[in-house]
Amino acid sequence: MFDLALSEYAAFRDKDLVFTRELARRGILSKDQLLTLRARTALTEDPRERIHARIAADCEQPAPG
Repeated sequence: MFDLALSEYAAFRDKDLVFTRELARRGILSKDQLLTLRARTALTEDPRERIHARIAADCEQPAPG
């Protein structure tokens, strides 16, 4: 699931960002695991920073309920 989520963050399309936001909001994704995978993935600086910011924003949202 984390590989899929990271590829969706990299694609940066609206529909992908909605998908990853919901995965994080529902507690399916772990911020630490996503950031570890992002660190191990070959990316240039711009996408690396953009993905980091999106992961941080998504994982800061309160859980539903």
